[in-house]
Amino acid sequence: MRKDYTSFLATGWSFPPSFNKYFKKVKLVSDEVDIAESIGIILGSYPGEGVIALNMNSNELILLNSEELSTIQTGGQHNQNYSQVEDKWIRKTKVAALDTIYKIRSEHLDSASGTKESYINYRIHAAEIPLTEAEEYNDNNPLNKSCPLFEEEKHLLPFGGKTIYDGGIGLIIASPVLFATDGIREFSISFYFNGDPFKKYFIDYAEAYGDVIKLSPRVIVSEIINNAFIIYITGLKGWIQISDYSVIYSESDKGKDGLDDWKEMTEYPDKVKNALLNIAFTLGKDDPVSISQPAIHGLTNEISMPVIKLILKNATSLHPNGFLFQQVIEKIAINVQVKDCVNLNLNNNIGKLSNSNPSQLFGPQPAIGSFIEIANSNIFNRFTKKASVKFKWVDLPRMIGGFHAYYKGYPKLFYNESFKIGFSRMIDGEYLPKRNDQEKVNLFEFDDNLLSETSSFDDILSDNIRFDNEPLLEKENISALDFPVGAIRIELLEPEDAFCQNIYPVILPEILIHNSKWYKKKLPLPNQPFIPIVSNVSVDYELEVTGKVVGEKLSVVKGDIELWHISGFELRKIYPCEIRE
Repeated sequence: MRKDYTSFLATGWSFPPSFNKYFKKVKLVSDEVDIAESIGIILGSYPGEGVIALNMNSNELILLNSEELSTIQTGGQHNQNYSQVEDKWIRKTKVAALDTIYKIRSEHLDSASGTKESYINYRIHAAEIPLTEAEEYNDNNPLNKSCPLFEEEKHLLPFGGKTIYDGGIGLIIASPVLFATDGIREFSISFYFNGDPFKKYFIDYAEAYGDVIKLSPRVIVSEIINNAFIIYITGLKGWIQISDYSVIYSESDKGKDGLDDWKEMTEYPDKVKNALLNIAFTLGKDDPVSISQPAIHGLTNEISMPVIKLILKNATSLHPNGFLFQQVIEKIAINVQVKDCVNLNLNNNIGKLSNSNPSQLFGPQPAIGSFIEIANSNIFNRFTKKASVKFKWVDLPRMIGGFHAYYKGYPKLFYNESFKIGFSRMIDGEYLPKRNDQEKVNLFEFDDNLLSETSSFDDILSDNIRFDNEPLLEKENISALDFPVGAIRIELLEPEDAFCQNIYPVILPEILIHNSKWYKKKLPLPNQPFIPIVSNVSVDYELEVTGKVVGEKLSVVKGDIELWHISGFELRKIYPCEIRE
């Protein structure tokens, strides 16, 4: 029967410590006896021996190597004495949690031919073992359930009888390039593995399993790699689960369809120096990505970037741990391609523009040097590999000939290709290159003498248009009036008279006076000067970062990529770190 300790005085081990072998419990003392023995421990020790209190307030003691401990035996047996071989710290320690990871290993029979090795399958389970305070424990309390500390096989037990369930084993990939908040976004994560484990734990594994169940290794590969993961990415309101994704496993120097390499990989395994696992998925416009937030995503506050979480799927015929657990990541590459991004900070020489409403691209009076600025540090930064800008026009001249016909009543001839723009980027508070050094590009697109409703400026990056700034992630403010980094400027460079706003007030009276004379041949009245208006400005861009995970030197800048292991209940950073595994 349990003894209830109600006194405000202490309860603790007896001294010297004694153990009841029959009841398998340590002997406890309480109240004045416990205080007396505690004082005896301190006062009864000579300098240099025994237990000496270092700090009575911190509950820390040191047990010196000269101290002897004895156990009290039951049934008339002699006490046994033990001596310390080294100093031991004694602290008031309490178990905070008992978390268990259980790995079920099942080895299947060899193939009928006897030429293949047996294949091994796994299941990963996890449990949070409930803790009961000593003073609350009662053998007769039905709420105090016992369970195996290191767990046991559960597949034959009913669901209600299990104490352990599917465990989350996986990998966290964190990188600023994942912060793509709008548009159609294509994510690609490539892991490059060492070729030897690839041959041993993947090719041989697939062939052995295929030989047992009489299926082609190609079919086995397609099944296991496309059912290996549960994939999530951090969203504003929680984790976004990716239901549709593709996985490719191949040689790293081959094309996208890795299965075409199977014959070469199996017949010439020595040539397989590296292997590639590529995971790709697409997000639509309604799933904005967020940085990791501990209160929402449950991760550590050490991670301050967007995160992709890969969890090994338990509910598969072949657990992916069977062929992935020995793979050695040598390099990782992350690529994000975004189309139709409209989350932009837009300014022109008049003021701020809204991308939700039609806007005059160069203001109401376009002139040489009029400009529009497009800013977003999460688009234009040191990870930017490609970038394209698209204008969607409103009320372009629809007549055949375009601007040549529209400006027919003006003294100068204009053509669709007469209007030129140039690009520059923000660096150290100014836009470079300067106007005279910019490459000239046609502002309007046309086909068969008809103007197109859109203008696309593909791959605007060049030797003169590169970015070295960091992405601001969630700190990016598209409502800001100024932007010191991550911005481009598009300037009107030609023609000299721009869209003729300065010519029209001069020639219109002259033509009217001319046409008023009956003996003069009538001249065509000029159209009002055209003002370029866009309904929408969008950017397509590509971000990419690559890091060498193993080797003597880190080839990735700190903060570019982080890798964390998820081991059920533990989140452990594995890259970058001092010891790389």
